[in-house]
Amino acid sequence: MDEALLPEQQLLIKESRSQLWEQVYCLTTDQAKLLSLKYQRGLKTREIAAILGKSVNSIKVSHYRALKQLQRRLAFRRQQYGMET
Repeated sequence: MDEALLPEQQLLIKESRSQLWEQVYCLTTDQAKLLSLKYQRGLKTREIAAILGKSVNSIKVSHYRALKQLQRRLAFRRQQYGMET
């Protein structure tokens, strides 16, 4: 985390990340696993495909769909809690 940020800002970022991953783990197991491999472990698409035993194209499509689903979940959450986008 950026040390130039105030402690309050660092806490908000940490909480936001936590809430984001909370929503990721509400996706299907495959979608959550894919996003975790991509963004937490920093793996490339071909590496993820090898781990999950799928084609690169299948991973690309699944990644797109997972991000769209996550986007919908986050938008719903913001709307539910009256938060602005």
